[in-house]
Amino acid sequence: MSDFAPSRFHVASGRNIVVCNDDKIKIIDDEGGEIAEYDLKGDRIVSSTAFGDFVAVSFSPDVSPRISELGILDIGTVNAVADTTSERFVNDGKKNNSIFKWDRRLEGFIEAIGSMEDTFIFSLRGLGIYSMGISRSGEKIEINENWRLGYPEWDGNQAAGFVDGVATITASDRHVQIISEGGEWLSLSSEDGTILNRGVLEITDPVYRAVPLGATGIFVMTRGSHAFLVDNDFNTLFNFTRLPGPVLDARRVGTELRWTGWRHDGRFDFETSEFETFPRAEIGLGVLKTGLCLYNDGRFGGWGPHSSSSSVV
Repeated sequence: MSDFAPSRFHVASGRNIVVCNDDKIKIIDDEGGEIAEYDLKGDRIVSSTAFGDFVAVSFSPDVSPRISELGILDIGTVNAVADTTSERFVNDGKKNNSIFKWDRRLEGFIEAIGSMEDTFIFSLRGLGIYSMGISRSGEKIEINENWRLGYPEWDGNQAAGFVDGVATITASDRHVQIISEGGEWLSLSSEDGTILNRGVLEITDPVYRAVPLGATGIFVMTRGSHAFLVDNDFNTLFNFTRLPGPVLDARRVGTELRWTGWRHDGRFDFETSEFETFPRAEIGLGVLKTGLCLYNDGRFGGWGPHSSSSSVV
């Protein structure tokens, strides 16, 4: 694989999607081999999600707080060994071999995007939460709005220089979970966007992202040495404190939750509630099901115990 600098990692329908700092998106196999590459030609990728045969990305050519562009990649046919590189459309309304099957320019800044099956949900700062359904007809896709919700009014006090906003969105067949950077959360009906419940996580560090774990619940990561395992009603199942550093990605493997992050990997056993961390020099950005870990410099290495100095808690 060519050198690259990854910034985010997603898994969808058995595919591994890497969003890179140089505004490229790479599809890799479970051994870390590159299958396909998409190039946004300099537009800064702000947020992203992967679901089914699709990847949704928001980007901004001028880093404007008032304008966002939203595009949908169709990766349903990506299974070849050879690289695939596509041109993105020229931003004058005329498409030129667009890598997107669907794209729109939106008035407002997209803070976060979440997804499930055939739906993606995004927040426009100060404007609202939007759920969009996607369907396929041959090579064409159609996207329609399912529902929209006014932008949440956060109850917490605004700290000096800090205005709360949506940090991450997760979704299941029943719920859409909105979590703010300050730790406030809303549970919405996935059917119509009705607010079912809301509350606040007891955190001291801003929320970074969350990973849905199906019926088990949600793993919430912060920008500090703190993470939460909560059920789908936001009841705390386990509180991970004093970690070696921030957690950047996680996935369920059998009866374990495995994660990677700043200078360490970690595991949590759902049956025994025991967890341990494994310190190392690299920063992990993604956990592959084969036991590999994607590092922030684009290399791959083994996930898990790296030395006898691992810490069991």
